[in-house]
Amino acid sequence: MSDAKLQVAQRKDHACRQRLLEAYPILEWFSYEHLPESLRAASKPFHDMAWDYARMALGADERAIIKYEPELIEGLRKLLEAKDCFVRAWKKLNAP
Repeated sequence: MSDAKLQVAQRKDHACRQRLLEAYPILEWFSYEHLPESLRAASKPFHDMAWDYARMALGADERAIIKYEPELIEGLRKLLEAKDCFVRAWKKLNAP
């Protein structure tokens, strides 16, 4: 992929992410970049899963209106709760 095409794809992905964050603010709590390196491995799979499921709300056309789905929000809430539990467990299991 050329640099120009890569930049266009990155801008498109950034715009898509911004739209999803506006529709589903809970997604911000799945970030993991702020965590110590030792905890990122426990958190990243939940980040990826949350964003994959949130992208379903876009459907095939990423420019379309985002579908508001209460079950998606509830699933994201429960996934966030699970993520928090697993990150805490990871921290305790890997403590020196």
